[in-house]
Amino acid sequence: MPIRFFDENGSERDLSWAENLYGTQAVHEPGVLPVFELVALHAASGEEKVLTITVQDGAGQPLPGLLVGIGPRDVGGEVQKKATDTAGRTHLALDDAHRYNVPGQGHYACAVVEEASHVYNSAGWVNLGKNKPGRWLNPVFRHRSAHPGPTPTPGPTPIPGPTPITDERWAQLMEKLDRIIDLLQGDLP
Repeated sequence: MPIRFFDENGSERDLSWAENLYGTQAVHEPGVLPVFELVALHAASGEEKVLTITVQDGAGQPLPGLLVGIGPRDVGGEVQKKATDTAGRTHLALDDAHRYNVPGQGHYACAVVEEASHVYNSAGWVNLGKNKPGRWLNPVFRHRSAHPGPTPTPGPTPIPGPTPITDERWAQLMEKLDRIIDLLQGDLP
């Protein structure tokens, strides 16, 4: 599912708009199918820089009690973690360490922590100048709905799997392996 971008008025925008105002937008795919997908990024700005992470079920309803976090993307450092509230949201403070300039990319990553999740690798706030408010994108993660797979077609009767190896058989195999190793090393006549 492509990520949708929204400006502060709730109007949908495109990736070029986001990259022009917020820099490079990167999402890390986990090695397994994500349970939580990044589905939207909502623009926010202000003096108080607070990242709001929203977590929803497959129907877009709030999921309370899930642990989300934000931490440095490519280096060690402090990770903030907090559970979502009854509205499926958590609010994490952004400080000067989270500041970056465009062109560029936010230096922090955020995700749903306890499950396989997309990782938003561009978190942080854009520096607009001295004594000016910052701007950032608030991520929305949605639980991947189970998609029904194809109906299996009947096939031949499966062949039974291997039988477990007994201790006695295992010992015989090890003796043969030792003999092969001795032969290869030239220890036997």
